[in-house]
Parts: sequence; structure tokens; C-alpha cells
Amino acid sequence: MQLAGLGVDAKCVERAAKELGTAVAQDETVRVAPPPLDAKEDTMYAGLDGTGVPMRASELTGRAGKQPDGSAKSREAKLCTIWTANSHDTQGNPMRDGGSVSYSAAIESAAWKDKMDETPPFAQRVEREFTRRGFLQANRQVILGDGALWIWNLADMLAPEAIQIVDVFHAKDRLSKLAARLREAKRSADIFDHPEYVNHVVFRVVRSPKASSR
Repeated sequence: MQLAGLGVDAKCVERAAKELGTAVAQDETVRVAPPPLDAKEDTMYAGLDGTGVPMRASELTGRAGKQPDGSAKSREAKLCTIWTANSHDTQGNPMRDGGSVSYSAAIESAAWKDKMDETPPFAQRVEREFTRRGFLQANRQVILGDGALWIWNLADMLAPEAIQIVDVFHAKDRLSKLAARLREAKRSADIFDHPEYVNHVVFRVVRSPKASSR
């Protein structure tokens, strides 16, 4: 704040951020009106993902984790993002439309223990975002994820008609690990020894309309 000649300490920024975050969180649960029907998109995309966020020990009491002793050092923050891609680059590849991207994220559970259970908090968040953006009104719905089971479970429950696609990075990673395991087990054909094999398979998966979904 040097340009304004004001002294603002870290605690002041922290308090302001907390107040703003609380207001945004409350607004997110209230403003859930869908767009008008005449604004329906032909195709809409939703990306779902999660990543570990380091937390204080007091926030992790009793939580199972990936440490050798079973404890946790982080909690998973989950994200839902929605966009359209009606424009194309000079080579004809789809591009995200400017101003079409929205985000909603939180450290919330997405686990259904049973289909009859109450909808978990993060699934409710995704459902609200789907409603706000008119995702389920689109003629074609596409959900992208890294292959995590919770993503596909959530997609099956909230958007059963959506096409489910594993992103290219994780598809190549899993195919590479599969090829390595087959080589180690000496069950692979000679073709697995060619370095371009995995990239060739991924290219076919990504480009083939019949193989575009999970």
C-alpha cells in the first residue's frame, strides 16, 4: 500500500480476506438461479479435480492420511470449473471462450456411502454450479477428470448423460505405468518396447469419437 501512503499489516489483510471469503461463501449458496432457456449452450464442459492443502495439526485431528503412521498433513480441496469452447484456433482446434469460465471450490466431502444418503457437501456445490451455468440444459455435457473414482461417481449421480473423459496427461501416465508393469511381468508383446507406443494409443483414444468417453 505504499502508493496510497497507507500502512496495512498482515493481520488486517487476513481479517479482510476472511470477511470477504465468508460473504462470497454465503452468496454462493443463495444465488442459484439458472440462466434463461433461450441462453442454452450446445456444448458445455465441466472439470472436476482435487489437491491436498497443508493444514494445521488442530484441523487434522482424527483424520486418516497417507503418512507412514496413517496420519494426515493435508486436506483435499476440490474444484469444479465450467466453460464453453465454441471458438477455434487457426488450426481448427476448440478453444475456451473468453469470459465463459467459472470456478467453485472448497474443502468439502464428495463421498456417497450409499445412493440413498444425503448428497455430500461438495456434490451439492457442484449441483449449484451446474444450475447457475445451465450445464444440464446444454445439448451435450462433457465432464473431464483425472480418473479419480469420486469424480466419476459424482458425475454419474449429478449428470448421468454427460460424456466422461480422462484428461490426456493422466491417460498417458496410467498407460505408461501399465506398460511398465506388463514389461516387468514379462507379459508384454514386443510392441510395448517401442517408446512411441503409449503416445500412439493415447492419440487413438483422444481422437476416436467412440473412445472419447470413459
